[in-house]
Amino acid sequence: MDLLDRETLDAMPDAIVISDDHGKILLANHLAEQLFEYVEGSLTHKNVEALLPERFRNAHVHHRQTFLENRQVRRLGGGRALCGRARDGREFPLDISLRPISVDKKTLIISVLRDISKRTAMSENRFRAIFQQTHQLLGIVDLDGTLLDVNKMALRYSGLRYEDEIGLKYWKTNWWVHSEPLQQQLKRAIERAVTGDTVRFEATHPRPDGSHGNVEFSIRPVRCVDDQVDFLVAESHDVSAQKKAEQRANQTQAYADELRKAFGLAESATAAKTRFLAAASHDLRQPLQSLNLYLSVMDRHLEQEDHDTRQKLHEINSKMRQSVDSMSEVLDSLLNTSVIDHGMIAPHKSDFCLQEVMDRVLADNLQQAEQKSLRLSYSGGDCVVHSDPSLLTRIIENLVSNAINFTDVGEVSIECRYKDDLVEIVVRDSGIGIPDSKLCKIFDEYYQLEQPTSNRRKGNGLGLSIAKHIAQILEHPLSAESIPGQGSSFTLLVSSGRSLREAPSDPENADPMG
Repeated sequence: MDLLDRETLDAMPDAIVISDDHGKILLANHLAEQLFEYVEGSLTHKNVEALLPERFRNAHVHHRQTFLENRQVRRLGGGRALCGRARDGREFPLDISLRPISVDKKTLIISVLRDISKRTAMSENRFRAIFQQTHQLLGIVDLDGTLLDVNKMALRYSGLRYEDEIGLKYWKTNWWVHSEPLQQQLKRAIERAVTGDTVRFEATHPRPDGSHGNVEFSIRPVRCVDDQVDFLVAESHDVSAQKKAEQRANQTQAYADELRKAFGLAESATAAKTRFLAAASHDLRQPLQSLNLYLSVMDRHLEQEDHDTRQKLHEINSKMRQSVDSMSEVLDSLLNTSVIDHGMIAPHKSDFCLQEVMDRVLADNLQQAEQKSLRLSYSGGDCVVHSDPSLLTRIIENLVSNAINFTDVGEVSIECRYKDDLVEIVVRDSGIGIPDSKLCKIFDEYYQLEQPTSNRRKGNGLGLSIAKHIAQILEHPLSAESIPGQGSSFTLLVSSGRSLREAPSDPENADPMG
């Protein structure tokens, strides 16, 4: 079969052009002539570059020569996308597939051509839809920097109109016109992107509404034909919210660092305070013990004096002993407070009967109550609790001592009773009471209520604070209620323990003689 047979080529489903190794067209079928709008036979002897726009002709000569030096079939669909040029100058997208053949020892090139206008239009429509619907701020920029297109999101962000921006240099659009430094950055970025580089940077700029924004830019080259940059995509993204979030995070981190530093200093100060109080308590207790010893010796020598002198000196001795006792109490309270604050108390809980604790509390406080003619009572000795016996005793001791200090007439009672899975311990007095405005402060360190009786010993303001701290360590809720002029009650809730009594035997099987 003659490969140069026109009738055979006309039967082909695609436009076909056969040229020699110099690019001269030897034969073109009917579809090729129709595609390029030439009359029958008029393409013969023309150069194949005549079928391309002028801007592609020089490059195509180079590609044709390269193809002849490295002959291989370029499959349809894998060929290079070019633009065809019809006889009237109209351009259309063209897909070309090349195949070399030998005829009479000459190399001929068969070019299979397809008009891909519909396919290109479909791709452009899809690109356009994506371009408009994306949440990024996008612009299409020509190689000379002219803004060719812009999406809806960019217009919405800038508050500008499409027709006012298209055709301007990208760096001269109304988005950036108020920021000369940003214009220069954009101009340099576009000049670099034209050479094939992707340029990214971040800048602050004034918006049309007068506010300022932080924008992240990306200028990317897009290659379409012959691997040459055809246009640029300018992408911008407002990162103002992100920057503010980062700034807040940095401020929060700085604050956290300062807070940790402050906590470290506070812990160091607390440790130093604990060491100081421990040392002070140790150093001061020795002279106080000596003072007590001297007072005892003085008591013995006073017996040798006459009645009037002995009475006066006994009075002085008694006041000195009260002062020494007060100093000892303050030192003990300070040391207890420092130990609690430093976390040196570790509770050891067990089940035990409250009767043992209450017997000790009554014995320790009975003399103080009798000196003020107060009745001191306790009910509920059979209650069993789960707690630290020593620490729980200290809480109740402090509550009872505080109640006696603030009660002149009547009684101080300790009541214990089961309440669901807890044991409720209530220390109640008939004292002066606490105003509602001061009830929330009574557990604060060194807080003291004003007392109407001038000769009453006020204490040091640490008893209730120590009781509250120990209660928190034991996880026993402690609360207070009071009616001014009628008295106060302090309630401590303690987990109930297992009964320490043996379970009673079955009465039906009990020994009748027992």
